[in-house]
Amino acid sequence: MAAPEPNALFAPGATTQGVLRGEAAFAQAVVSLLRRAAELGAPLTLVDADFARWPLSAPETLQAWQDWVMTHRGAQGRMLAQDWSAVGREHGRWVRWHTPWGHRLHTLAMAPEDDPMWPGTLMVAAGVGGLKVTEESGQQVFWTTDRVQCRAWLATVDVILQRSSTVTPHGTFGL
Repeated sequence: MAAPEPNALFAPGATTQGVLRGEAAFAQAVVSLLRRAAELGAPLTLVDADFARWPLSAPETLQAWQDWVMTHRGAQGRMLAQDWSAVGREHGRWVRWHTPWGHRLHTLAMAPEDDPMWPGTLMVAAGVGGLKVTEESGQQVFWTTDRVQCRAWLATVDVILQRSSTVTPHGTFGL
């Protein structure tokens, strides 16, 4: 059986989980999850060491972010990183997009003492599904619509978020 198209992963009635391979599939899955979160007004949680390899500034990703903030005005999100410096270098368009939306998509830096608890690279849209990179190289991504699995990922992140500090990507990087 062939793997489902990344753009169809989180559609109603989709398979509940699977594995994607390659950075292009990861980028498509991120957009797919953002689009579904926009349709439902789902809260978002994104976690990465530095977000350098994420497709944050790709046009289709920026459009999905915009749809998410405009479709459901109350939707909130949070992004947690160990180091935010790569975002300023690699994702200038996303930083410009984020500037007026920082009150909706909160950017946070992990406290150094939480390093042993680091959950790895993941993205969860509450009630929709999630993605988790399962290889250091970023070439293999587990995706799921299983709410129990997504809640377990969020529980780990929530512990870290309690001790995290807010960062302002557009101010910190001098853009």
